[in-house]
Amino acid sequence: MKKVLPLLFAIILTGAGCLPFWGGPEPTEQEAEPTETGIPPAISMTANGSVVAGLEGSYCYTSGCVDKIAPSEMVAESTLGFTPVSGTILFSNDETVQVMTVGLLSPFGEVVIGSDATLGRDDNGNFVYNPSTTLSGDYIIVVQAQFVEGGDVSYNFPVHFGETAEVFADPAGRFSFSHDSSFQIVSDAGLLEPYRVLPDIAVGLKSEQASYHPMNYSQDEWFVVSTSDSDEESCLNFDSETTTDTTINGVAFSKTERSDAGAGNRYDTTIYRSHRDGTCYEIQTTLHYASDFTDVDQGAMDESQAEANAMLQEAVDSFRFE
Repeated sequence: MKKVLPLLFAIILTGAGCLPFWGGPEPTEQEAEPTETGIPPAISMTANGSVVAGLEGSYCYTSGCVDKIAPSEMVAESTLGFTPVSGTILFSNDETVQVMTVGLLSPFGEVVIGSDATLGRDDNGNFVYNPSTTLSGDYIIVVQAQFVEGGDVSYNFPVHFGETAEVFADPAGRFSFSHDSSFQIVSDAGLLEPYRVLPDIAVGLKSEQASYHPMNYSQDEWFVVSTSDSDEESCLNFDSETTTDTTINGVAFSKTERSDAGAGNRYDTTIYRSHRDGTCYEIQTTLHYASDFTDVDQGAMDESQAEANAMLQEAVDSFRFE
């Protein structure tokens, strides 16, 4: 069960001031005095073989105190996606760090676990964090580092807990995203034709989440990224359909939704487009299901579709340009 902390913690989180991000004693006058070389060092996280730099939060260091926006806002405005993690997490070896503590926030800034966990070091000097195996979904790890020379600095790491997440990195180095391991890359481009609009398919994945017997209901999901060389106006024009503006990891996208039906098949599609460096990028997600709707458990069908939509949305939310 999630740990509920006092309201005071929530207030501290929204405006850290010159206190350590999770609260605590005020910095000494010596810590707050500015110096010419008082720039906090970077801290990185290693998880599942990937190394990710943290987002520096509010701090009091030798150069003085700096207030920054809340971690949830910082993550929303950054291009850093939610890194899939499982098992042990290491934070970079820095001999100038005296103590490192860790806490967890929800993506919306709610305290999940307060900063009452002090991390130990491994044989290589890295700080070691073993999160609960019951965690699942998106969180923000907030690390509070206390330095030998004085000062407290917070670092924020958006992560996705769960052993089923995998990462796709575009071979051309243009983008990456995480997805549920039930998705498989589709090598037959012909199968992807109904699930993209732009001509050049970068990657297409398919997952089959449900198949009920007798065979009166089946369901599959598609996640396709395609591109084209086009100007921005042409890219963002969805054939005069109504579009809305949205942001994915700090990048602006136009979004539209479509629903089609025929011969017992239904298609719920969401399209996201963004124009970058002369290229139009399209993310298209489609929930396809087929049924004669005879003797179908409506509750089970609704639950299955909700899970599929959540899985597709998680993949979209993790998409980031490199």
